[in-house]
Amino acid sequence: RGQGGVRGGSDAAPADSVLQGRGRRRIGRDAVRGTAETPSFVRPDSLARAVPHARDADGIFLRAFLWRAAIAHESVRGHVACGLPHVEKNDLTDAPLTFVDTAGAGFDELWNELLESRENPQEADLAVKLANSLLAFGFAPRELALITPYVAQARRLKGLMRSSGVEVGSVDGFQGREKEAVILSLVRSNEKGEIGFLGDTRRMNVALTRARRLLIVLGDSAPIGRHPFYSAFLEYAEKRGRYRSAWEWI
Repeated sequence: RGQGGVRGGSDAAPADSVLQGRGRRRIGRDAVRGTAETPSFVRPDSLARAVPHARDADGIFLRAFLWRAAIAHESVRGHVACGLPHVEKNDLTDAPLTFVDTAGAGFDELWNELLESRENPQEADLAVKLANSLLAFGFAPRELALITPYVAQARRLKGLMRSSGVEVGSVDGFQGREKEAVILSLVRSNEKGEIGFLGDTRRMNVALTRARRLLIVLGDSAPIGRHPFYSAFLEYAEKRGRYRSAWEWI
């Protein structure tokens, strides 16, 4: 087991479960058409100007910064985590984006009655494992953040990362701020394909643009892929070879 590769033998992920998850996310793919030249998802420091929203045929708002003509400035377009002198170069740090698909891994969301919010324990465990890997690769705790749209998940992550020095919080609480690396936990994973306020694409645009050099997104492609915004995001990650399975770390 471990970060190096997919589990083998009797513990191997059922191939059909992973492929089924990736296949189901294609439901909404044709709803959004991107431009030929799609910008990096990492927000460049030099691009602070506001970009107007673009509206597709279904009335879904997609931030032009993510999907349209706003191309990162030349001075920051190639910025990746391993460009920092103290960070090791490997398959996570040599590109600005990685999507980790939890489809088929049994990472089910739970409802937290006390906080009236959702959490995903297995996804939280994986987010912490990835955070610890980044720390081992050379990131300083102050350079890394774990964020999530859900209060219950944020609380769970804070408990798991206690004493690490890594900042953990909600998407809303992280507005206007950045880190060199950000791990984003989307939480939602259910049979009904419900994504709740992940459908607020303006809020999620904030979440996707908090990283300067490295953004790692954890989520279940089956429910989120039904939404045009996430379908386009998943397609972007897959076309650039930045689409990976949670089974690689289980």
